[in-house]
Amino acid sequence: MGSVPDDGAAVDASVAVIAEELHEQGMAVLHLTEYAVNDDEVARLVTGVMRIYDAQMRRAQQRQLDLTLRANAEVLHGFYVRLGGRVDMQLCEDIDCGSTKLPRKSSTEEEVVSWMDRQELVALAKRWQPVVDKVFEHRPMRHRLEYIGCVVARPGDGDQNWHLDGVHRSMTEQERADRINVFVPLVDITEETGGTEMKRRSHVHDQGKRGAAFEGYQDLESVTHFVKAGTPVVMDYRVWHRGLANRSTKPRPLLYFKYVQDTEPATTSGAGKRPTASGADSSLPAKKPRKRIAPMQVTQ
Repeated sequence: MGSVPDDGAAVDASVAVIAEELHEQGMAVLHLTEYAVNDDEVARLVTGVMRIYDAQMRRAQQRQLDLTLRANAEVLHGFYVRLGGRVDMQLCEDIDCGSTKLPRKSSTEEEVVSWMDRQELVALAKRWQPVVDKVFEHRPMRHRLEYIGCVVARPGDGDQNWHLDGVHRSMTEQERADRINVFVPLVDITEETGGTEMKRRSHVHDQGKRGAAFEGYQDLESVTHFVKAGTPVVMDYRVWHRGLANRSTKPRPLLYFKYVQDTEPATTSGAGKRPTASGADSSLPAKKPRKRIAPMQVTQ
């Protein structure tokens, strides 16, 4: 009788399979329960992100901002209106700053101080950290969690334009991922709620033959992952994707965790891991402030 691998070995195997699927397909779903955000956590996160959303909408009203105008799309710090109507909200950038507070704009404007506990968000990210480490294992550079945000698609928001979040560093050689997103939907993804539509293997440019514009990738298979709320989905930063219309009666919040490689080679053992002081956590974002995520190579 053959030996039965223990749970740890099974998890290690699943990590390797997920990482390879990400490299091959440009995306992968983390189905195992140890990666998932449970129902109670999802409910708490929904309350938190919608509190931020409501507070920002009140600020826009107080400042008499028409957020349907492109000129006002990025006026509010940490609250960016995207094409198709959805909102991209900043949740976390520097973990050591304590509770996030919105900047006070005037003495008459409501002061918003009720942001999310970023330590809790980073604690959630530790669940899939082994997958992230495996994805970046092939790279000589250190990697880290750089940014945490949330995209809210409201009822009636339409299909987003196709876009990618980052370009290839080389159009002559196919490189493995140096940046990834982990998406965590906070509602069940159905035909009615809509989700994120991705072009399978659109991170592969075929030694430059497909070019850098969407037209070179539009023939590829479109995939939408209909997953339960709290199920993480990993995506290569170079995959063409778009948010689909929300035809339900409730908002569709989607957390995203952006991971990047650093610009200097790692100097400690363990490929891809950021060296830290004793007792420090390599999954925490670096202290240096970073710009928010912004789609690139946008095309209709």
